[in-house]
Amino acid sequence: MHNTVPLASFLIAITMHPVWCWVLAIKYDMKLEGIALAAIISNFFNFVLMTVFFWSLDDMQEAFVLPNQDAIDCLKEYMEVGVPNVIMCCLDYWAYEMMTIVSGTIGVEQQAGQVILMNMSEMSFMIGMGLQSAACTVQGNKIG
Repeated sequence: MHNTVPLASFLIAITMHPVWCWVLAIKYDMKLEGIALAAIISNFFNFVLMTVFFWSLDDMQEAFVLPNQDAIDCLKEYMEVGVPNVIMCCLDYWAYEMMTIVSGTIGVEQQAGQVILMNMSEMSFMIGMGLQSAACTVQGNKIG
C-alpha cells in the first residue's frame, strides 16, 4: 500500500490538470496565465496529498519537525555553501539562454538548429543523471 499511494496521488493530480487548464484558460478566458495557474494548482494539490500521506506514516513522523533555534543558528554556514552553488547553476542556465538569443540574431534556421542541439545535449545529460539517481536509490535501499 505504501508504494501505491504516491502513485495514486500523482495520477489524481495529472488527471485533474486538464480540468484546471480548461476551467482557467478557456472558461475564465485567462489564456496563458490560466495554464500557468493550473500547473501551480496541480503541483500544490500533489504536494498537499503527498505531505498528508507522509505525515500519516509512523516512520516519517520524526522527519517532520518545525525549525528551531539550532536550524536558525546554522543558517549562515548553509548560506555560505548554498548561495555560491545557486549562482553557479544560474550562470550555467543563463549561458545556455544567451546562446539561444545570440543564435537568433544569425537566423531562424541557425536558431532552430541550436535549439535542437541544446535539447539533445540536455537529454543526453538527463540519461546519466537518471542512472545516477537510480544507483543512489538502490544503494540507499541496500544500506537501509
